[in-house]
Amino acid sequence: WYSDYRHRMRASYRNEYPRPFPCGTILFAFDRRDVELIGHQTSIQNGLCTVNLLVQGKPIRLEAFVDMDFDRVWIRLVDEHGDLAPSCFTRVALVPDPKTPEENFPQPTVCAMFSENGLGFRQILPFQIPEDFEPGNTHPKNRAFRTGVRTSLSLGKPIDEMNYSIEQGPSFLACLALEAGFASDIPMTGFEIPAPTPEAFQKAWSRSEKNWKAYWNRSGVALEDEFLERIWYWNHFFYHCAVKPGVNCPGLFANWMYGDVGTAWHGDYHLDYNVQQPFWLAFSSNHVDKHLAYVDTLEKYWLPISQNWARDFYGMRGAMFPVTLYPLEMSTSPYPVPPWGTMVNCTPWAVQSLWWHYDYTRDENFLRDRALPMIRQAVLFLVDYMTRPEATGERFGDEDYHIFPSLVPEVYGFTPGFRQFNTDSQADLALTKFVIKKYLEAIEILGLEEKEKELADSARKILAHFP
Repeated sequence: WYSDYRHRMRASYRNEYPRPFPCGTILFAFDRRDVELIGHQTSIQNGLCTVNLLVQGKPIRLEAFVDMDFDRVWIRLVDEHGDLAPSCFTRVALVPDPKTPEENFPQPTVCAMFSENGLGFRQILPFQIPEDFEPGNTHPKNRAFRTGVRTSLSLGKPIDEMNYSIEQGPSFLACLALEAGFASDIPMTGFEIPAPTPEAFQKAWSRSEKNWKAYWNRSGVALEDEFLERIWYWNHFFYHCAVKPGVNCPGLFANWMYGDVGTAWHGDYHLDYNVQQPFWLAFSSNHVDKHLAYVDTLEKYWLPISQNWARDFYGMRGAMFPVTLYPLEMSTSPYPVPPWGTMVNCTPWAVQSLWWHYDYTRDENFLRDRALPMIRQAVLFLVDYMTRPEATGERFGDEDYHIFPSLVPEVYGFTPGFRQFNTDSQADLALTKFVIKKYLEAIEILGLEEKEKELADSARKILAHFP
């Protein structure tokens, strides 16, 4: 029966959806008889990617950078002196992701561009599962994105609906853009992309360069070990590329994906270290603001379903944070498969960094309004889990409150009768004790001891009889 139960609980997760949806590719083509690709490099100082070309034997550089304030990429061609260079491209094409499902799924459609010399497509991401998909449905929770490009040169003859020749000219600049949101806010018409003029390029570049300078000014280091220093800077470069406040925190593969690459395991959040790991560096490297992406996602998506899971599955108070979660509305735990779907350590682990955020900032408003409410939900569940009759008493031969059943993450699963390795794993004990202690410390700092007396007394009783 156990094998059958696990098989049924895994059924939903075996589907391809939900998953990150790659936004497609923008292709600039050249004639290899005239143009040779030499190589490329990216500066972690300011994010500028330089592609070195030989155009009829003369060195030309393509410079590209991601706008740090908008979902745009700016491109230009320059000569060896840094002056604008003539175009070497013969055509531009938009290529929707090749792994876009063909059955029971909306197909990408060409956008009506507001901008001249522009090309774009729109992709609807239906709220309904593919089995329930109906062509033309306008579900209010459908999402969509638009990917597009605008060049400084006129588009010539269409090769197909998303593939155009490019007229030649004395200079070449382009702006690539992405817009995403609810489908009702991302229409087929009116896709406007900024004109890629030299002035617009320079303005965006100055803004992004300033952004990178401010970032590095907060976390520069000089280490005796050159290898470690290089790791520090590369990892911080990727961090700035993947995380910022106000957007969902990165999943398993952050924002790098193409086709099946970066979409395995739904590209989701694994709360047994994977999603927490990118934020370990936020505090000690002076980038605590990055952690707000984690806090926002925790509040918006993870907390509600975790409260439901604690109530509906365990019959307990608070929030039981599952091992797997998505950055979207959920009606149940995505992966309720034992043993991984029942790991207790994910609950205190999910809220651990909320205390660190306070500890590094000493922001009592954050502690009161954001950190403590979620830490409290975790403690409520842990108290109920550890004080139930099955977790105490004669079978343990002591007067302690145990974490039972428990398991060693990624090593042992459940054993018959929970006889071995299924009581008080080190991960469960360490994280649970940490969070209970910080809950008690938080209510003392905020002067909430009287208001929290009932839960605080239970928490202290557990610490007094901790395994």
